[in-house]
Amino acid sequence: MKKNLLFLIALICFSLGNAQSISIVGEAVGGWEDNDPNTPDTHIMSTVDNINYTFSNLAVATADPNGGGAKFRQDGAWAINWGNAAFPSGTGTQNGANILTVAGTYDVTFNRLTGAYSFTNVVTYPSIGMIGTAVNANGFNGPDVDMVTFDGITYTITNYNFLSGEMKFRLDDSWDNSWGSTAFPSGTAVLNVPDNIPVPAGTYSVSFNRITGDYSFTFPSIGIIGTAVSAGGFNDPDTDLMTADGVHYVLYNHVFTDGLAKFRQGDNWDVNWGNADGDFPSGIGTQGGTDIPVTAGTYTVNFNRETGAYSFDAPVVFANIGVIGTAVSAGGFDDPDTDMTTTDGITYTLENYVFANGQLKFRQDDVWDNNWGGVGFPGDTANFNGPNIPVTAGTYTLTFNINTLAYSFTGTPLYPTVGILGTAVSANAFNGNDINLTTTDGETYILENYTFVAGEAKFRQDDAWDINWGNPAFPTGIATQGGSNITVPAGTFNVFFTRSTGAYEFTTVGAFPAVGLIGTAVDANGFDGPDTDMATTNGILYTLDGVTLMDGEAKFRQDDAWDMSWGSVNFPSGTGTVGGANIMVTAGNYDVTFNRLTGDYSFDSTLPVYPSIGIIGDAVTVDGFTGADVDMQTTDGITYTLMAYTFTDGEAKFRQDDNWDVNWGSVDFPSGTGTQGGSNIEVAAGTYNVTFNILTGAYSFDFVNIGILGTALNGFDVEDTDMTTTDGVNYYLDGIHLTDGLIKFRQNDNWTVNWGGTDFPGGTYTLSGENIPVTEGDYIITFNRLTGVGQFDEVILGVNEPAQVTFSVFPNPSSESWNFSSRGDNLHDIEIIDATGKTVVSKNLSGNHATIDASSLSSGLYFAKLTSDKGSKTIKVIKN
Repeated sequence: MKKNLLFLIALICFSLGNAQSISIVGEAVGGWEDNDPNTPDTHIMSTVDNINYTFSNLAVATADPNGGGAKFRQDGAWAINWGNAAFPSGTGTQNGANILTVAGTYDVTFNRLTGAYSFTNVVTYPSIGMIGTAVNANGFNGPDVDMVTFDGITYTITNYNFLSGEMKFRLDDSWDNSWGSTAFPSGTAVLNVPDNIPVPAGTYSVSFNRITGDYSFTFPSIGIIGTAVSAGGFNDPDTDLMTADGVHYVLYNHVFTDGLAKFRQGDNWDVNWGNADGDFPSGIGTQGGTDIPVTAGTYTVNFNRETGAYSFDAPVVFANIGVIGTAVSAGGFDDPDTDMTTTDGITYTLENYVFANGQLKFRQDDVWDNNWGGVGFPGDTANFNGPNIPVTAGTYTLTFNINTLAYSFTGTPLYPTVGILGTAVSANAFNGNDINLTTTDGETYILENYTFVAGEAKFRQDDAWDINWGNPAFPTGIATQGGSNITVPAGTFNVFFTRSTGAYEFTTVGAFPAVGLIGTAVDANGFDGPDTDMATTNGILYTLDGVTLMDGEAKFRQDDAWDMSWGSVNFPSGTGTVGGANIMVTAGNYDVTFNRLTGDYSFDSTLPVYPSIGIIGDAVTVDGFTGADVDMQTTDGITYTLMAYTFTDGEAKFRQDDNWDVNWGSVDFPSGTGTQGGSNIEVAAGTYNVTFNILTGAYSFDFVNIGILGTALNGFDVEDTDMTTTDGVNYYLDGIHLTDGLIKFRQNDNWTVNWGGTDFPGGTYTLSGENIPVTEGDYIITFNRLTGVGQFDEVILGVNEPAQVTFSVFPNPSSESWNFSSRGDNLHDIEIIDATGKTVVSKNLSGNHATIDASSLSSGLYFAKLTSDKGSKTIKVIKN
């Protein structure tokens, strides 16, 4: 028995000692590794049994569909590798497809025997689910069917079987936030509206964007591929079948050759159907089944995605639909029909056909027994025996749905011409030919790079005065029918004109004069410059967006010189005159506009005006409730903050705009919900980060954050590792590993308040002191925010048999005493250290049990450092 046990132990040790190395490689995780087993892969996974492998916090990019993604491989070489296009989980196969990853940070698992893998997102996102009568039999009583997300924005669910009914999207299985709409299969859902999305029964993949509300329902695509389908055989793209429910698919009247074929989903081989018995013309397809042998012929193919049933049936003879009328041919309604084409007997098309101005109708089989007309153009719903459809001349692709009777003309119509003429346009003035503008839609017309002389001009339609537009304004304006001539200065311009509104604009072509803003309101250099240049698209209107100005004076000037400058006594808008007075500017953030020809200017404030929220009381200032408010900060007018403010014992309230008309209070501290005119808040002395929500009245007084960062802990550019506090003064961090390097303490995750010094492992650290040099080790760190005293207590295991240094303590927390014990060795001594790093109890011990009296100690956190025969260890203890 003993020999068998020893053999088993030896076998296990040999197996683990020769464990296969599994790594994850690929473009999505840093690059495809080489094929050299002697060069270790970057992302080697961990295992304890040589079967199940893990990798934590792996940063993954979205796979490039052209050869990107990731794979698992063994022993740093490509001889054994696993892949599968499925993500975030699937079963990898030897030499399988690349895993099509989505960007995120994941914990990865892999089973070497089965190939099963999973990528579990480390980040927790809000849950979005679907609920309703279309989702399951329980309807809007739930539960929700949860969707999948990799970024907390786009949520998806694949190939879900819906009932005929209605549904909504909602957040975290609650009606507090839900989205609805009346549109299907796509639309933009609106937050908290009564509308439900109507869903016909079928199998759909659903996508929902939590930020925009955009959603879509799409059927799985099913295609047929193979040597019987197209000349390129299995290398050609799939020939897609059509579906109305995501289950039953059809391909009408396709010409097949003698050969092989398979059905597959989503244009890839992950899901495909064949038939092991070679059944033709009908059979039951199975996942990964054998290629189906097809006899040459023209067939209508039917396929059931759920059962795999297929059939190659006789071609379907569709109804003949054509168009007839004066818009179709010169003979009008006396000419033969122009036939449309169809692939399904439902949607008919006539591609790139040249239509004339006129009328037309749809009819079946070249007779009037069945005909359809309508009044709308370029699209509408036709009616049986309806009126003739009016058509604007142009080249269009015409579609008509025989089931819904919807029709549309898509293409390029022949639009009215719009031209410009006048004394500014040509020597022949208003008696000359129009210079025509170009258009792509009959609405917006453009004339590019045309050189005008000083004079007048008008727009007109179709080279005639019946329809003409004018307005004296330049360079922009709204021209009216028969309006006054436009006064145009000499220059080269691009001209834009909108036919429906008469809006026009002349923009200068070429190098524009520079116009800038200068003065004591602009920057510290004042009128000595340089100018802050403005932007222009036409050399006339100049803009400067989002500029922050000071209280002071300013002027506009051209080309950075005083030869041409403009000013005025008016602010924030006025008309600048050449050499005019300085503009007196009030500090603020502005969008500035200036017209170089007229001198008109405006300073438009861009900063939103939010209510002012302050905190007041004898806990805030010595003047108490008669003093000034201490204002809080906001970026959205809802959440207000006051960071690292030191309060005294006393009372406080929040109020709006420095008066008592709107104020909030409550009896709760350190957090609660303030009510209008509520009680004063009893504040305990301390330094707090204060937050307040103006909509809900919710508030909190939180101790300031103290954290550490540096090269000894992932660098100075990462987030702080926050410490823990119970009093806002003494902070601690329990059992953290530091490397050789530098470190600092800082407040509220920024450098405004930070502490450092050269003492280690303990000392008094000063504001903005030098970086603290750290020696690698595992530490319990304590820090006093008021005194700057910090301590790094190393947690050290014994040299001999370190894993056997085992201490325990009970009860913990305790109000009277702590009982310590050591398993299998003698205790030598114990130190009790408070949160400031001060030793408050020190005692020599013998034996493996000890009791420490804690009754005289203040409530709070302490550290017990015990030393035994086999080493030492620090334990966190709490005094109630």
